[in-house]
Amino acid sequence: MKVFKLIPSLILIAGLNAIGAEKAADKSAQMDPKMQEMMKKYEAASKPGEPHKVLAGIAGNWKTVSQMWHSPDGKPETSKGSANLKMILGGRWLQQEFKGSAMGQPFQGIGMIGYDNVKQKYVTNWYDSMSTGTLTTEGEFDPTS
Repeated sequence: MKVFKLIPSLILIAGLNAIGAEKAADKSAQMDPKMQEMMKKYEAASKPGEPHKVLAGIAGNWKTVSQMWHSPDGKPETSKGSANLKMILGGRWLQQEFKGSAMGQPFQGIGMIGYDNVKQKYVTNWYDSMSTGTLTTEGEFDPTS
């Protein structure tokens, strides 16, 4: 008995969804030309491209060796760690998860690297276990180096 009561409700919901989709399509067709142009630019700016493929090329699980100098003429502190890098959010961002040590202490970090199609630059955000701040950088890629 409960199943038979549920079926008309599901049919009603499906019908309302179809009407909503049709109205959205109508609104798109009626959108003013400036808004249509802005939507085209937004769509182009949001698509992953060649710079994102460069980032995808370094995705994977890595063993790391880090060196830190405490003074210019001193011997570097060397530590081993691991990094897991994977593309997320539809190939737009490279997520980094790092584990190792620094200054004799356990160290973890999480970062995001992406390419901002509007700025035409690579952008990063970094967070780690030895800071409460956010490191934000941006720059260009030199394929020769």
